[in-house]
Amino acid sequence: MHEIRFTSEYHQDYDVIIDYLSHRSYYQKTRLRLLKQINNQVLALIEHPLIGPKLSSVSDLDVNYRYLVSRQYRQFYEVLPSRTNPEQFVIRLKRILHHKQSELRLFSDHFR
Repeated sequence: MHEIRFTSEYHQDYDVIIDYLSHRSYYQKTRLRLLKQINNQVLALIEHPLIGPKLSSVSDLDVNYRYLVSRQYRQFYEVLPSRTNPEQFVIRLKRILHHKQSELRLFSDHFR
């Protein structure tokens, strides 16, 4: 089984989403469905770390990030080789952003 790691930025983004959804006029069922979809995608990465397309497939950047789409949110992650088992990967979830946010601007520090 592959290992999942979350960055502090991912946790902050997730908390912002929960806070935003709780203050909007969304039905609780709608909020829970979105959060469940996000969480299920993370769980799917444990078995299939390469399921998300590469970010470079939709941009001119030559980066190793991949992404998953959950309604209007995109989860960005990278797949790294495990240091202890060459047949395993470490999946590092970097950010989870609303589709209107520019991933290029937010990731600009990583691309230099």
